[in-house]
Amino acid sequence: MSGVSENDKSSARCLVEAAAWRRQLTEAGIESSPEFEEWRAADVRHEAAWNQVQSLWDFVGDAETTPEMLELRR
Repeated sequence: MSGVSENDKSSARCLVEAAAWRRQLTEAGIESSPEFEEWRAADVRHEAAWNQVQSLWDFVGDAETTPEMLELRR
């Protein structure tokens, strides 16, 4: 990662990276990759950020067919 040392990385940056991993894995149709697992293991903040992103992802997935969500999509 250019310009940001591991010590200077913010929680917000970890969330952005986790969201990028979620998108990349989803687009590839896979649950994991060696690179993703390496990223998760590199910093405890990565795991925490991943858990946050995954919780939101699961929530949205669970709610995507509710009448309220279908109405919002229209």
